[in-house]
Amino acid sequence: MKKEVIKPFNLEAYKKGAKVQTRGGAEARIICTDAKDYHFPIVALIETEDGAEHVERYTSEGRVYLNVGTDPLDLVIVEEQEFWSDKENKDADGYFIGFESDIIHSYAKYTKEKYKYFASKKQAKSALAMAMISQIMANDIEHFGGVVTDEEWDDDDLKYVIYRRNNNITSIAVTKFEYCFLAFHTAVQRDLFLEKYRDLVKDYLMID
Repeated sequence: MKKEVIKPFNLEAYKKGAKVQTRGGAEARIICTDAKDYHFPIVALIETEDGAEHVERYTSEGRVYLNVGTDPLDLVIVEEQEFWSDKENKDADGYFIGFESDIIHSYAKYTKEKYKYFASKKQAKSALAMAMISQIMANDIEHFGGVVTDEEWDDDDLKYVIYRRNNNITSIAVTKFEYCFLAFHTAVQRDLFLEKYRDLVKDYLMID
């Protein structure tokens, strides 16, 4: 079963033939993408409710306004994606975590089973890494201080975390407003964990 999926506007995707419309669902015809306007190089014709068209200018990101939140007139990409329905009986490639912590390629033959599988090997490795990290954190309290609890996330003390920024591992200190799975009570614990288990962290964060 195919459904239309709305994605943020991307100039390269449009140039490759992706369908474009406004966030509000109106038809959009892009006239040019290189107008001599530093802020609004995209010119498009937008269909109105009565079937006419009016001209709008856009940023290279498809925004109709600068430095403003989303607007119904913003451009978006529309893609068709295949979704499984409960009425379908279709094989699907997938990955799951097997015995001895192996990632085994397999497939789920029936719809209700296929949702137990990961769509990619990278996702399956991430789930396995998350399980392994949780065990390390729970059993090596001496070095890593134990898991930061839900109650601790409610207090104002800093937590020292490891997260992914773009395609890089980043270490920072955060407050209670920014939950992160890879969180430690001290910077020393965090840095030691990253030193000992960098490859495991990369698997969890899905960094090649």
